[in-house]
Amino acid sequence: MKLLVKELQLGYAELGDMELSSDEQHLALALDCSNGREVFTIFLLEITDVNHARWLDRQLKVHRAWAEAMVRSEQSIYTSPVPVLSAHRSPTTPTGRSSGTNTMKKTCKKHAVTQSLSSLSLALLPKTFTPTKSSTKMAEPAHKIARRIDAFDALDEVLWISPTSLLYLGTDEKMRAHLIYHDLNSPVHAEQTDIICYEELDEAFCVSSLFFSVDGRFAMFTVCSNSYSEVHVIPCDAGVEKCVSGVPVFPTTANDKGEGLQNNTCAVHCFADRNFCMDYDIDHHRSLFGEGVDAWVVTATKSSKGLGKFRVAYVLDEDEKACCKDAVGGGNRTLSDPSCWQPLFAYDTCIEVEDIECMRDYLLLSVGRAASSTVLLLPVRVLWDRWRDCHGRNMPSLFLQDDTVDLRQVASRPFHSSDEVRFSFAQLLQEQRLKKDNNSNEEKEKKDMSLMS
Repeated sequence: MKLLVKELQLGYAELGDMELSSDEQHLALALDCSNGREVFTIFLLEITDVNHARWLDRQLKVHRAWAEAMVRSEQSIYTSPVPVLSAHRSPTTPTGRSSGTNTMKKTCKKHAVTQSLSSLSLALLPKTFTPTKSSTKMAEPAHKIARRIDAFDALDEVLWISPTSLLYLGTDEKMRAHLIYHDLNSPVHAEQTDIICYEELDEAFCVSSLFFSVDGRFAMFTVCSNSYSEVHVIPCDAGVEKCVSGVPVFPTTANDKGEGLQNNTCAVHCFADRNFCMDYDIDHHRSLFGEGVDAWVVTATKSSKGLGKFRVAYVLDEDEKACCKDAVGGGNRTLSDPSCWQPLFAYDTCIEVEDIECMRDYLLLSVGRAASSTVLLLPVRVLWDRWRDCHGRNMPSLFLQDDTVDLRQVASRPFHSSDEVRFSFAQLLQEQRLKKDNNSNEEKEKKDMSLMS
Protein backbone atom coordinates (compact mmCIF):
# COMPACT_ATOMS: atom_id res chain seq x y z
CA MET A 1 0.00 0.00 0.00
CA LYS A 2 2.79 2.43 0.92
CA LEU A 3 4.64 1.61 -2.28
CA LEU A 4 1.55 2.21 -4.41
CA VAL A 5 0.90 5.56 -2.72
CA LYS A 6 4.50 6.51 -3.37
CA GLU A 7 4.28 5.49 -7.02
CA LEU A 8 1.11 7.55 -7.49
CA GLN A 9 2.70 10.50 -5.68
CA LEU A 10 -0.21 10.89 -3.27
CA GLY A 11 0.03 12.90 -0.10
CA TYR A 12 -2.96 11.09 1.41
CA ALA A 13 -4.70 7.86 0.50
CA GLU A 14 -7.39 5.65 2.01
CA LEU A 15 -7.89 2.04 0.99
CA GLY A 16 -11.42 0.77 0.39
CA ASP A 17 -12.43 -2.67 -0.87
CA MET A 18 -9.93 -5.14 -2.32
CA GLU A 19 -11.23 -7.96 -4.55
CA LEU A 20 -9.34 -10.74 -6.31
CA SER A 21 -10.69 -11.80 -9.70
CA SER A 22 -11.96 -15.36 -9.97
CA ASP A 23 -9.13 -16.32 -12.34
CA GLU A 24 -6.61 -14.80 -9.90
CA GLN A 25 -5.13 -12.61 -12.62
CA HIS A 26 -6.09 -9.18 -11.28
CA LEU A 27 -6.58 -7.42 -7.98
CA ALA A 28 -9.19 -4.65 -7.93
CA LEU A 29 -8.90 -2.06 -5.20
CA ALA A 30 -10.67 1.18 -4.39
CA LEU A 31 -8.30 3.97 -3.40
CA ASP A 32 -9.21 7.45 -2.20
CA CYS A 33 -6.93 9.73 -4.20
CA SER A 34 -8.98 12.87 -3.49
CA ASN A 35 -7.07 14.05 -0.42
CA GLY A 36 -9.69 12.84 2.04
CA ARG A 37 -12.89 13.80 0.19
CA GLU A 38 -13.88 10.10 0.13
CA VAL A 39 -13.96 10.01 -3.66
CA PHE A 40 -12.41 6.72 -4.71
CA THR A 41 -10.73 5.53 -7.89
CA ILE A 42 -10.73 1.86 -8.93
CA PHE A 43 -7.33 0.39 -9.82
CA LEU A 44 -6.79 -3.02 -11.44
CA LEU A 45 -3.39 -4.52 -10.66
CA GLU A 46 -1.87 -7.43 -12.54
CA ILE A 47 -0.61 -10.04 -10.09
CA THR A 48 0.39 -12.90 -12.39
CA ASP A 49 4.13 -12.11 -12.27
CA VAL A 50 4.51 -11.29 -8.59
CA ASN A 51 7.83 -12.54 -7.25
CA HIS A 52 6.35 -15.00 -4.73
CA ALA A 53 9.14 -17.51 -5.41
CA ARG A 54 11.51 -15.52 -3.21
CA TRP A 55 9.59 -16.15 -0.05
CA LEU A 56 7.25 -19.12 -0.56
CA ASP A 57 8.04 -22.28 1.44
CA ARG A 58 10.37 -20.38 3.76
CA GLN A 59 10.30 -19.89 7.51
CA LEU A 60 8.78 -16.79 9.06
CA LYS A 61 12.20 -15.51 10.08
CA VAL A 62 13.37 -15.67 6.48
CA HIS A 63 10.18 -13.89 5.37
CA ARG A 64 10.92 -11.04 7.73
CA ALA A 65 14.58 -10.78 6.75
CA TRP A 66 13.73 -10.75 3.06
CA ALA A 67 10.99 -8.15 3.55
CA GLU A 68 13.34 -5.89 5.51
CA ALA A 69 15.97 -6.22 2.80
CA MET A 70 13.42 -5.31 0.13
CA VAL A 71 12.35 -2.23 2.11
CA ARG A 72 15.96 -1.07 2.52
CA SER A 73 16.61 -1.48 -1.19
CA GLU A 74 13.31 0.26 -2.05
CA GLN A 75 12.53 -2.72 -4.26
CA SER A 76 9.04 -4.17 -4.71
CA ILE A 77 7.94 -7.80 -4.61
CA TYR A 78 6.40 -6.96 -7.97
CA THR A 79 9.90 -6.76 -9.45
CA SER A 80 10.48 -9.80 -11.62
CA PRO A 81 13.85 -11.61 -11.46
CA VAL A 82 13.56 -11.94 -15.26
CA PRO A 83 15.15 -9.15 -17.36
CA VAL A 84 12.81 -6.69 -19.04
CA LEU A 85 11.46 -8.02 -22.34
CA SER A 86 11.52 -5.76 -25.35
CA ALA A 87 8.21 -4.12 -26.24
CA HIS A 88 6.61 -5.60 -23.12
CA ARG A 89 2.84 -5.08 -23.06
CA SER A 90 0.21 -6.55 -20.81
CA PRO A 91 -2.39 -8.56 -22.77
CA THR A 92 -5.14 -6.72 -20.91
CA THR A 93 -3.80 -3.24 -21.60
CA PRO A 94 -6.20 -1.42 -23.95
CA THR A 95 -4.96 -0.75 -27.45
CA GLY A 96 -3.27 2.59 -27.78
CA ARG A 97 -2.55 3.03 -24.06
CA SER A 98 0.74 2.50 -22.32
CA SER A 99 1.25 -0.48 -20.07
CA GLY A 100 1.09 -0.23 -16.30
CA THR A 101 4.90 -0.44 -15.99
CA ASN A 102 5.45 2.43 -18.44
CA THR A 103 2.81 4.50 -16.67
CA MET A 104 4.55 4.02 -13.36
CA LYS A 105 7.89 5.05 -14.87
CA LYS A 106 6.42 8.50 -15.50
CA THR A 107 5.30 9.02 -11.92
CA CYS A 108 7.52 7.11 -9.53
CA LYS A 109 11.08 7.87 -8.52
CA LYS A 110 13.73 6.37 -10.77
CA HIS A 111 15.48 3.46 -9.06
CA ALA A 112 18.41 1.78 -10.76
CA VAL A 113 17.93 -1.94 -10.26
CA THR A 114 20.74 -4.03 -11.71
CA GLN A 115 20.94 -7.75 -12.08
CA SER A 116 23.74 -8.10 -9.56
CA LEU A 117 22.14 -9.75 -6.53
CA SER A 118 23.17 -9.53 -2.91
CA SER A 119 24.09 -12.65 -1.01
CA LEU A 120 20.77 -12.44 0.86
CA SER A 121 18.77 -12.30 -2.36
CA LEU A 122 20.69 -15.24 -3.77
CA ALA A 123 20.05 -17.26 -0.64
CA LEU A 124 16.33 -16.62 -0.86
CA LEU A 125 15.92 -17.42 -4.56
CA PRO A 126 14.59 -20.89 -5.43
CA LYS A 127 17.18 -23.56 -6.20
CA THR A 128 16.05 -23.72 -9.82
CA PHE A 129 16.93 -20.05 -10.38
CA THR A 130 20.36 -19.38 -11.92
CA PRO A 131 21.40 -15.74 -12.26
CA THR A 132 22.74 -14.72 -15.65
CA LYS A 133 26.15 -13.15 -15.98
CA SER A 134 24.95 -10.35 -18.18
CA SER A 135 24.26 -6.91 -16.79
CA THR A 136 20.80 -6.58 -18.34
CA LYS A 137 18.74 -4.03 -16.45
CA MET A 138 15.96 -5.46 -14.29
CA ALA A 139 12.36 -4.28 -14.35
CA GLU A 140 11.88 -1.08 -12.41
CA PRO A 141 10.08 -1.62 -9.05
CA ALA A 142 6.44 -0.78 -9.59
CA HIS A 143 2.97 -2.19 -9.28
CA LYS A 144 1.65 -3.31 -12.64
CA ILE A 145 -1.47 -1.20 -13.01
CA ALA A 146 -3.51 -2.74 -15.81
CA ARG A 147 -6.28 -0.18 -15.67
CA ARG A 148 -7.35 2.93 -13.81
CA ILE A 149 -11.14 3.26 -13.74
CA ASP A 150 -12.19 6.88 -13.27
CA ALA A 151 -15.16 7.35 -15.61
CA PHE A 152 -17.20 8.07 -12.45
CA ASP A 153 -16.26 9.23 -9.00
CA ALA A 154 -16.53 5.98 -7.06
CA LEU A 155 -17.29 4.81 -3.55
CA ASP A 156 -15.21 2.25 -1.69
CA GLU A 157 -16.96 -0.95 -2.91
CA VAL A 158 -16.08 -3.21 -5.83
CA LEU A 159 -17.19 -6.73 -6.79
CA TRP A 160 -15.90 -9.02 -9.54
CA ILE A 161 -18.76 -10.80 -11.31
CA SER A 162 -16.61 -12.52 -13.95
CA PRO A 163 -12.91 -12.66 -14.88
CA THR A 164 -13.46 -9.75 -17.30
CA SER A 165 -16.12 -7.62 -15.60
CA LEU A 166 -16.84 -6.03 -12.25
CA LEU A 167 -19.39 -3.89 -10.45
CA TYR A 168 -18.65 -0.74 -8.49
CA LEU A 169 -20.58 2.20 -7.07
CA GLY A 170 -20.26 5.47 -8.95
CA THR A 171 -21.57 8.80 -7.70
CA ASP A 172 -23.15 11.79 -9.40
CA GLU A 173 -22.67 15.48 -8.61
CA LYS A 174 -24.91 15.09 -5.55
CA MET A 175 -22.80 12.16 -4.26
CA ARG A 176 -25.69 9.74 -4.82
CA ALA A 177 -24.52 6.24 -5.66
CA HIS A 178 -25.38 4.29 -8.81
CA LEU A 179 -24.44 0.72 -9.69
CA ILE A 180 -21.84 0.67 -12.48
CA TYR A 181 -20.78 -2.25 -14.68
CA HIS A 182 -17.22 -2.18 -16.06
CA ASP A 183 -16.10 -4.36 -18.98
CA LEU A 184 -12.39 -5.17 -19.24
CA ASN A 185 -12.79 -6.34 -22.83
CA SER A 186 -13.59 -2.78 -23.95
CA PRO A 187 -11.10 0.10 -24.16
CA VAL A 188 -10.92 1.89 -20.84
CA HIS A 189 -12.42 5.17 -22.11
CA ALA A 190 -14.97 3.71 -24.53
CA GLU A 191 -18.61 4.64 -23.99
CA GLN A 192 -19.75 1.02 -23.56
CA THR A 193 -17.04 0.20 -20.99
CA ASP A 194 -18.82 1.70 -17.97
CA ILE A 195 -22.59 1.13 -17.94
CA ILE A 196 -25.05 2.37 -15.30
CA CYS A 197 -26.91 -0.79 -14.25
CA TYR A 198 -29.09 0.72 -11.55
CA GLU A 199 -29.90 4.36 -10.87
CA GLU A 200 -31.95 5.18 -7.79
CA LEU A 201 -34.54 7.88 -8.48
CA ASP A 202 -35.75 8.34 -4.90
CA GLU A 203 -33.40 10.73 -3.10
CA ALA A 204 -34.28 9.10 0.23
CA PHE A 205 -32.60 5.85 -0.89
CA CYS A 206 -29.02 5.03 -1.84
CA VAL A 207 -27.21 2.02 -3.31
CA SER A 208 -24.75 0.10 -1.15
CA SER A 209 -23.39 -3.32 -0.14
CA LEU A 210 -22.18 -5.32 -3.14
CA PHE A 211 -21.81 -9.01 -2.26
CA PHE A 212 -22.39 -12.62 -3.29
CA SER A 213 -24.65 -15.07 -1.49
CA VAL A 214 -22.81 -17.61 0.66
CA ASP A 215 -23.38 -20.37 -1.90
CA GLY A 216 -22.10 -18.20 -4.76
CA ARG A 217 -25.30 -18.52 -6.80
CA PHE A 218 -26.41 -14.88 -6.64
CA ALA A 219 -24.76 -11.47 -6.76
CA MET A 220 -26.67 -8.90 -4.73
CA PHE A 221 -26.77 -5.23 -3.84
CA THR A 222 -28.82 -3.30 -1.30
CA VAL A 223 -30.84 -0.11 -1.75
CA CYS A 224 -31.66 1.47 1.59
CA SER A 225 -32.92 4.57 3.36
CA ASN A 226 -32.73 5.52 7.02
CA SER A 227 -35.68 3.24 7.77
CA TYR A 228 -36.25 0.72 4.98
CA SER A 229 -34.28 -1.42 2.57
CA GLU A 230 -34.68 -3.65 -0.43
CA VAL A 231 -32.22 -6.20 -1.81
CA HIS A 232 -31.74 -6.80 -5.52
CA VAL A 233 -30.69 -10.21 -6.80
CA ILE A 234 -28.60 -11.06 -9.89
CA PRO A 235 -28.60 -14.82 -10.67
CA CYS A 236 -25.19 -16.26 -11.56
CA ASP A 237 -24.61 -18.46 -14.59
CA ALA A 238 -26.08 -21.94 -14.28
CA GLY A 239 -23.63 -24.30 -12.65
CA VAL A 240 -20.96 -21.62 -12.14
CA GLU A 241 -20.42 -19.92 -8.79
CA LYS A 242 -19.79 -16.18 -8.57
CA CYS A 243 -19.95 -15.59 -12.31
CA VAL A 244 -22.40 -13.39 -14.23
CA SER A 245 -21.85 -13.32 -18.00
CA GLY A 246 -24.29 -10.60 -19.01
CA VAL A 247 -24.69 -6.96 -18.07
CA PRO A 248 -27.07 -6.80 -15.07
CA VAL A 249 -29.38 -3.92 -15.98
CA PHE A 250 -32.45 -3.38 -13.82
CA PRO A 251 -35.51 -2.41 -15.92
CA THR A 252 -36.94 1.04 -15.26
CA THR A 253 -39.94 2.87 -16.62
CA ALA A 254 -37.77 4.23 -19.43
CA ASN A 255 -36.52 0.85 -20.61
CA ASP A 256 -39.30 -1.58 -19.65
CA LYS A 257 -39.60 -2.56 -23.29
CA GLY A 258 -35.87 -3.09 -23.62
CA GLU A 259 -35.19 0.27 -25.27
CA GLY A 260 -31.56 1.24 -25.08
CA LEU A 261 -30.46 -2.06 -23.50
CA GLN A 262 -27.76 -4.26 -24.92
CA ASN A 263 -28.43 -7.77 -26.16
CA ASN A 264 -26.20 -9.37 -23.52
CA THR A 265 -28.17 -8.16 -20.52
CA CYS A 266 -29.14 -10.49 -17.68
CA ALA A 267 -31.94 -10.47 -15.15
CA VAL A 268 -32.01 -8.34 -12.00
CA HIS A 269 -34.81 -8.91 -9.49
CA CYS A 270 -35.97 -7.16 -6.34
CA PHE A 271 -36.36 -9.67 -3.52
CA ALA A 272 -39.01 -7.73 -1.58
CA ASP A 273 -40.26 -4.30 -2.56
CA ARG A 274 -39.65 -1.25 -0.37
CA ASN A 275 -43.40 -0.66 -0.29
CA PHE A 276 -43.60 -3.35 2.40
CA CYS A 277 -41.74 -0.88 4.66
CA MET A 278 -39.19 -3.38 5.91
CA ASP A 279 -35.53 -3.29 6.84
CA TYR A 280 -34.13 -6.69 5.97
CA ASP A 281 -31.12 -8.63 4.77
CA ILE A 282 -30.94 -11.95 2.92
CA ASP A 283 -28.64 -14.83 2.07
CA HIS A 284 -29.11 -18.00 0.06
CA HIS A 285 -28.33 -21.55 1.24
CA ARG A 286 -28.33 -24.37 -1.30
CA SER A 287 -29.10 -27.12 1.25
CA LEU A 288 -30.79 -25.46 4.19
CA PHE A 289 -33.34 -28.22 4.81
CA GLY A 290 -31.69 -31.11 2.96
CA GLU A 291 -29.79 -31.95 -0.19
CA GLY A 292 -31.29 -29.91 -3.00
CA VAL A 293 -33.76 -28.07 -0.75
CA ASP A 294 -32.63 -24.50 -1.49
CA ALA A 295 -33.94 -21.58 0.52
CA TRP A 296 -33.42 -17.92 1.30
CA VAL A 297 -32.67 -16.86 4.87
CA VAL A 298 -34.16 -13.47 5.76
CA THR A 299 -33.11 -11.33 8.71
CA ALA A 300 -35.61 -8.55 9.45
CA THR A 301 -34.76 -5.81 11.90
CA LYS A 302 -37.93 -3.86 11.13
CA SER A 303 -41.20 -5.06 9.60
CA SER A 304 -44.50 -3.35 8.92
CA LYS A 305 -47.69 -4.14 10.78
CA GLY A 306 -49.71 -7.05 9.52
CA LEU A 307 -46.72 -9.17 8.49
CA GLY A 308 -46.39 -10.93 11.83
CA LYS A 309 -43.59 -10.78 14.35
CA PHE A 310 -40.35 -12.50 13.42
CA ARG A 311 -36.65 -11.82 13.31
CA VAL A 312 -35.55 -14.68 11.06
CA ALA A 313 -37.59 -16.23 8.25
CA TYR A 314 -37.04 -18.49 5.26
CA VAL A 315 -38.34 -18.63 1.70
CA LEU A 316 -38.07 -21.80 -0.37
CA ASP A 317 -36.85 -21.36 -3.93
CA GLU A 318 -39.95 -23.10 -5.23
CA ASP A 319 -42.12 -20.53 -3.45
CA GLU A 320 -40.63 -17.56 -5.25
CA LYS A 321 -43.23 -15.64 -7.23
CA ALA A 322 -40.89 -15.06 -10.18
CA CYS A 323 -38.34 -17.29 -11.82
CA CYS A 324 -34.79 -15.94 -11.77
CA LYS A 325 -34.35 -17.06 -15.38
CA ASP A 326 -36.94 -14.60 -16.70
CA ALA A 327 -35.64 -12.06 -19.17
CA VAL A 328 -35.11 -8.45 -18.22
CA GLY A 329 -38.43 -6.65 -18.09
CA GLY A 330 -40.46 -9.87 -18.17
CA GLY A 331 -42.65 -11.28 -15.42
CA ASN A 332 -42.88 -10.04 -11.87
CA ARG A 333 -39.70 -8.32 -10.72
CA THR A 334 -40.36 -9.09 -7.02
CA LEU A 335 -39.19 -12.56 -6.07
CA SER A 336 -41.13 -12.99 -2.84
CA ASP A 337 -44.08 -11.72 -0.82
CA PRO A 338 -43.18 -11.00 2.84
CA SER A 339 -46.67 -12.06 3.92
CA CYS A 340 -45.74 -15.60 2.82
CA TRP A 341 -42.39 -15.76 4.62
CA GLN A 342 -42.14 -18.59 7.14
CA PRO A 343 -40.57 -17.81 10.54
CA LEU A 344 -37.48 -19.92 11.14
CA PHE A 345 -37.39 -18.94 14.82
CA ALA A 346 -40.30 -17.93 17.01
CA TYR A 347 -40.33 -14.26 17.94
CA ASP A 348 -38.48 -13.61 21.20
CA THR A 349 -38.80 -10.22 22.88
CA CYS A 350 -35.63 -10.86 24.90
CA ILE A 351 -33.36 -11.54 21.92
CA GLU A 352 -32.75 -9.26 18.96
CA VAL A 353 -31.16 -10.92 15.93
CA GLU A 354 -28.80 -8.45 14.29
CA ASP A 355 -27.19 -10.58 11.60
CA ILE A 356 -26.90 -14.16 10.33
CA GLU A 357 -23.85 -15.73 8.74
CA CYS A 358 -24.75 -18.79 6.70
CA MET A 359 -22.22 -21.57 6.34
CA ARG A 360 -22.54 -24.95 4.71
CA ASP A 361 -22.98 -26.80 8.01
CA TYR A 362 -23.92 -24.05 10.48
CA LEU A 363 -25.85 -20.84 10.96
CA LEU A 364 -24.22 -18.22 13.17
CA LEU A 365 -26.63 -15.65 14.61
CA SER A 366 -25.24 -12.40 15.98
CA VAL A 367 -27.74 -11.35 18.64
CA GLY A 368 -28.22 -8.83 21.40
CA ARG A 369 -29.46 -10.12 24.72
CA ALA A 370 -29.53 -8.57 28.21
CA ALA A 371 -27.62 -5.48 27.07
CA SER A 372 -24.78 -7.56 25.65
CA SER A 373 -23.87 -9.19 22.36
CA THR A 374 -23.23 -12.85 21.70
CA VAL A 375 -23.31 -15.42 18.90
CA LEU A 376 -25.74 -18.33 18.71
CA LEU A 377 -24.89 -21.49 16.78
CA LEU A 378 -27.34 -23.76 14.97
CA PRO A 379 -26.16 -26.80 12.97
CA VAL A 380 -27.87 -27.13 9.59
CA ARG A 381 -28.30 -30.81 10.39
CA VAL A 382 -30.88 -29.83 13.03
CA LEU A 383 -32.95 -28.17 10.30
CA TRP A 384 -32.62 -31.26 8.13
CA ASP A 385 -34.01 -33.45 10.94
CA ARG A 386 -36.89 -31.07 11.67
CA TRP A 387 -37.73 -30.80 7.98
CA ARG A 388 -37.75 -34.56 7.55
CA ASP A 389 -39.94 -35.07 10.62
CA CYS A 390 -42.62 -32.74 9.24
CA HIS A 391 -42.37 -34.25 5.74
CA GLY A 392 -41.11 -31.04 4.19
CA ARG A 393 -44.03 -28.75 5.01
CA ASN A 394 -45.28 -26.57 7.87
CA MET A 395 -42.15 -26.99 9.95
CA PRO A 396 -42.68 -25.61 13.48
CA SER A 397 -40.57 -22.59 14.37
CA LEU A 398 -37.44 -23.15 16.42
CA PHE A 399 -36.70 -21.28 19.65
CA LEU A 400 -33.64 -19.08 19.96
CA GLN A 401 -33.09 -19.87 23.63
CA ASP A 402 -33.76 -23.62 23.48
CA ASP A 403 -32.55 -24.79 20.07
CA THR A 404 -29.27 -22.90 19.68
CA VAL A 405 -25.99 -22.93 21.59
CA ASP A 406 -24.61 -19.69 22.98
CA LEU A 407 -20.94 -19.61 21.97
CA ARG A 408 -20.20 -17.38 24.93
CA GLN A 409 -21.07 -20.32 27.17
CA VAL A 410 -18.76 -22.54 25.14
CA ALA A 411 -15.89 -20.07 25.54
CA SER A 412 -16.33 -20.05 29.33
CA ARG A 413 -16.65 -23.83 29.52
CA PRO A 414 -13.89 -25.43 31.67
CA PHE A 415 -11.45 -27.62 29.77
CA HIS A 416 -10.10 -30.74 31.45
CA SER A 417 -7.47 -31.32 28.80
CA SER A 418 -5.61 -29.11 26.36
CA ASP A 419 -6.53 -31.60 23.63
CA GLU A 420 -10.27 -31.21 24.25
CA VAL A 421 -11.34 -29.03 21.37
CA ARG A 422 -14.27 -30.94 19.87
CA PHE A 423 -17.79 -30.78 21.28
CA SER A 424 -21.05 -32.52 20.62
CA PHE A 425 -23.84 -30.08 19.85
CA ALA A 426 -26.30 -32.23 21.80
CA GLN A 427 -23.95 -32.22 24.79
CA LEU A 428 -23.50 -28.45 24.69
CA LEU A 429 -27.24 -27.93 24.34
CA GLN A 430 -27.91 -30.22 27.30
CA GLU A 431 -25.35 -28.41 29.46
CA GLN A 432 -26.86 -25.06 28.48
CA ARG A 433 -30.37 -26.18 29.40
CA LEU A 434 -29.13 -27.65 32.68
CA LYS A 435 -27.39 -24.40 33.54
CA LYS A 436 -30.53 -22.47 32.67
CA ASP A 437 -32.63 -24.72 34.94
CA ASN A 438 -30.12 -24.34 37.78
CA ASN A 439 -30.18 -20.55 37.44
CA SER A 440 -33.98 -20.60 37.49
CA ASN A 441 -33.99 -22.73 40.64
CA GLU A 442 -31.49 -20.43 42.34
CA GLU A 443 -33.56 -17.37 41.50
CA LYS A 444 -36.68 -19.10 42.81
CA GLU A 445 -34.93 -20.01 46.07
CA LYS A 446 -33.70 -16.45 46.53
CA LYS A 447 -37.20 -15.14 45.91
CA ASP A 448 -38.66 -17.59 48.46
CA MET A 449 -36.03 -16.64 51.03
CA SER A 450 -36.79 -12.94 50.58
CA LEU A 451 -40.51 -13.59 51.06
CA MET A 452 -39.88 -15.61 54.23
CA SER A 453 -37.71 -12.90 55.68
